[in-house]
Amino acid sequence: MPYLTSRKALGQHELVDLDVLQTILMAAAITKSDKVFEAGAGSGELTEKLSKTARRLVAYELDKRLFPALEARFYQHDNIEIINGDAFTSNDKFDIFVSNLPYSQSRRFIEWLVTKKFKRAVVTVQREFAEKLNAAPSSRNYRSVSVLARSRFQLDVIAQVDKKAFRPIPKVDATIVRIIPHDNNVVLPETVKALNLLFSYRRKRLSRVISNFSPKLIDYSELREERVASLKPEILFRLATEISKQESH
Repeated sequence: MPYLTSRKALGQHELVDLDVLQTILMAAAITKSDKVFEAGAGSGELTEKLSKTARRLVAYELDKRLFPALEARFYQHDNIEIINGDAFTSNDKFDIFVSNLPYSQSRRFIEWLVTKKFKRAVVTVQREFAEKLNAAPSSRNYRSVSVLARSRFQLDVIAQVDKKAFRPIPKVDATIVRIIPHDNNVVLPETVKALNLLFSYRRKRLSRVISNFSPKLIDYSELREERVASLKPEILFRLATEISKQESH
């Protein structure tokens, strides 16, 4: 019971369905040349499966009570490094990211991932968050994280996962999403910050929002009467990029 309480407190639900784990592995398509990064290793079930193909696997686990068991389980695996810490403060380079994400860290994960160069990521997220990633302008779920995901990534829904596939059982179902970057360009943290700032004015007209920033921004005259939350992802991302560049000077 203490273990389950700890995982729930961290927003982590252990994925125990073997068929779902196999679906994740197939979507990740790991080769012998790939370095894999895993966040939230838990008891290590997915970790072990990932390591069988990966050249190297770096697995993070934040829960200090799980870390000794993980180390003991994998100490003889030469290609696995287990780290007790926050994965989303890491500067590790990797080819493939795989995780049954803690639900509470989903947005933070996307904001971290856009700053990285990688080939693909396969993640299990709360179904509502998956819908938020793909949300269209003016929709209820359209947020700054939607803009980041849709402007920088190709998003593929691999499978829907029943909540009974997890322990402890969460209140909602999940979705497996594969993420492939459009290009090798990474996003600066300052741009992420600027985009979040823009969305704090999500119901305001663009003309009013722009007036709060430098007048040197490029001309958006044809969109000045549009509300921030109605603008397309590529427009908002470009605007956030310009704002971040000017803020840095």
